[in-house]
Amino acid sequence: KTQVNEQTKLLEQRQAKHEQLFTYLEQLEHQLLEKLHQLGVENIQQASELFLTDEQYEKISHIKQNLEKRLVELEQSMQEKQKQISDLREQDQSDMTIGDLQKQIKQLSEKRDKINQHIGSMQKMLEQNERNIARREHLLKQYQEQEAEYMRWQALDEIIGNVDGSKFQRIAQEFSLMALLNAANMYLKKFNDRYQLSYQTSKRSGKIQYDLFVIDNYLGGQQRSVSTLSGGESFLVSLSLAIGLSALASQRVKIENIFIDEGFGSLDNAVLDQALAVLERFQNDSNRKIGIISHVEQLKERIPVKVEIIRVEQGFSKIGIAVR
Repeated sequence: KTQVNEQTKLLEQRQAKHEQLFTYLEQLEHQLLEKLHQLGVENIQQASELFLTDEQYEKISHIKQNLEKRLVELEQSMQEKQKQISDLREQDQSDMTIGDLQKQIKQLSEKRDKINQHIGSMQKMLEQNERNIARREHLLKQYQEQEAEYMRWQALDEIIGNVDGSKFQRIAQEFSLMALLNAANMYLKKFNDRYQLSYQTSKRSGKIQYDLFVIDNYLGGQQRSVSTLSGGESFLVSLSLAIGLSALASQRVKIENIFIDEGFGSLDNAVLDQALAVLERFQNDSNRKIGIISHVEQLKERIPVKVEIIRVEQGFSKIGIAVR
């Protein structure tokens, strides 16, 4: 309403000014015409032609055109203001009082406060959600670490895990057997480079069995069972295994003495010399004492210190030490 009143007042002022100007122009024209009639001049155009110079006439004509233009502008402005007033009056059809407006403002303020509270609640929920996301990422990282650890143990369980521990036992046996064969082959090569020990697994009666065999390097790597070896060859293989086993055992237990019982009688002189040479070298390299239990006479000549069992009467024997 205030805006409508202001526009109406402005329009009325302009309209009054327009009417004053129009009235003033009419008075001037009327007075001018009276004077001209007294002088025998019919109209202003004729008077201007009779009394004014061209320059004066142009100047007055210009002023008149400006006044007429201004008058048209005022009329247009007045029409626009009237239209604005009409539009404002159409829009302002409310009969609300100041109390109604204050009540409406209060309601809008309450709605605003509720919206602000809702925004605050949403903000707290967003903050809690961010904390939950951070906690979820932390738990996810822990889960992934635990899953990787589980998969590692699961893979290990698939390889060696079962109720009675037979899988782990089999793997441990294979590792021990491979280590033993590697050590034995090192010494067997010194005795005789023809053979090399190896093994293969087989399943009999539901159990895994380990079968030893030799690789014959003289026959293009052909595999042979150890049962096909001659007596001397079997002795050298057994001796290599014994020395290899002692070498592995000495890594955890100190072994100072090794005794070898029999088997030398099955060797020919060349192989016997070779076996004794390897044993002497092993004794010197490992700082161990090697004792040989045998009745072979050739060994007596090769061994510098001997513990002899000497038979006496009535089934008795005595012990003696012989140094060569």
